[in-house]
Amino acid sequence: MGRLAQTILWFAVIFVSMSVQAQVATDYVITVRRTGVIEFLDPMTLSTIGSITVNVPPSNRTGLNGVFANLDGRTIYVEGPAGTGCCWLYSIDLATLQTKRVAGIWGTRSRRSFVNVGPSLMQPVSPTAANATEKPEGDQWQTSPDGRWWFGLRNGPALDLYDVARGEITRSVAATTLDETSWSIGTWLGNRFFVYAEPRGSGRLWTVSPESTQLGDGAPVPELGLVPGCSGGRLTKITAAGDRLLLYEIFVAKIDRREQCKDVPGGAWVMDPVTGQFARLVASTLYFGELVPNRSGSEIYGITSEVPDMQAPAQMLRIDAHTGNVLQARLLDTDHWWIAFASLRAIPSGDVSVELATDEGH
Repeated sequence: MGRLAQTILWFAVIFVSMSVQAQVATDYVITVRRTGVIEFLDPMTLSTIGSITVNVPPSNRTGLNGVFANLDGRTIYVEGPAGTGCCWLYSIDLATLQTKRVAGIWGTRSRRSFVNVGPSLMQPVSPTAANATEKPEGDQWQTSPDGRWWFGLRNGPALDLYDVARGEITRSVAATTLDETSWSIGTWLGNRFFVYAEPRGSGRLWTVSPESTQLGDGAPVPELGLVPGCSGGRLTKITAAGDRLLLYEIFVAKIDRREQCKDVPGGAWVMDPVTGQFARLVASTLYFGELVPNRSGSEIYGITSEVPDMQAPAQMLRIDAHTGNVLQARLLDTDHWWIAFASLRAIPSGDVSVELATDEGH
């Protein structure tokens, strides 16, 4: 083989190697802060590897309000400004840094297209599948891990079961005693969907599968964070970590009971998915604004603050999901923060900046 041919072959090998490396997905923790900075963190050390500064209009006080990742590992989404208020869902292509305004945010009437950004995201209400014969109209849409089902969760609770292959809602199921004022939350764990609500003040847990024909009464759940004499409102969230369900109260948000009540318990409760009873409390001294698991569920990442409403520097924590022990900590600036865990195929090198699109993408 001549020298020229060897040189060409050497460059070909290098090019193929670089292409393969670019296609390999790597795990990251993604953080976003209200003032417009997105950071990609090493999931072990929590150090910043790359960042994107989003140029948020100075006239908009809401800034960024959430971050999500597409399952293809090439696109992330942020909730960002809609005029002088909130919010649109914007996509950012990690390879080109092109942004698109892809949908309105759940809870508004501005969603016009279905954007699937991951199993645990509340989905837009109008899928664009060509074979769709019936459009789901539920409030919160979550897609199953295998992508076969969309479950639309409404207060009450009630669910619309949307079969993606058939392009239609196959059935709707509701609690035996429907209470439309009851805030409902849910998460997928394997091939089952779990719904938590507090109808008439008592917690209940429902287990739903694609074959379910009714919700029934649900399993009773102990009252979360009971504090005698404390009547402050609260928000809760449920998430799946491995084979466990975690239920926790949301702090460092617009509603934070620590502003009105003393000795409010923190941490996250591990729930028995069958009985709804609490198995144990992990990280009881921490007050989470958000909590997300890694892919295996062995570790969870949390944003915490010792005072309400992000009035002091926050912390980013890596926590053992079984013991609640803090494995790694990082101090964050005083701001409102959101996080996601995702496998991405490329991230920006260093710090780059983007402008949010003004026109709706397709």
